[in-house]
Amino acid sequence: RLLPAKIPGGCRPSCFFGVLGMPGATAYYGLLEICEPKSGETVLVSSCTGAVGSIVGQIAKIKGCKTIGMTSSGKLALAKEFGYDSVIDYSGKSVRELIRDIRAA
Repeated sequence: RLLPAKIPGGCRPSCFFGVLGMPGATAYYGLLEICEPKSGETVLVSSCTGAVGSIVGQIAKIKGCKTIGMTSSGKLALAKEFGYDSVIDYSGKSVRELIRDIRAA
């Protein structure tokens, strides 16, 4: 039997599929509890426009980190809207090219 959830005032139920749900919990725990970033460090997020990656980048910025996001060419504009310091298009690139782009960022 499912119990009805109490939703905080002003919060839509759909929020529990994003930042208040599994993606938000994964981003929060993975970055803050596992990685423990310090202000001034660089955080590289692959799939930076995905459900978890988009939240990781924002938390990293709050912690004072430099953020580099990686995504496909079709989502570059969206990644920039999320506030990453640098965004890298990984489409069709070799590992060597990606390493060069990451170092340049």
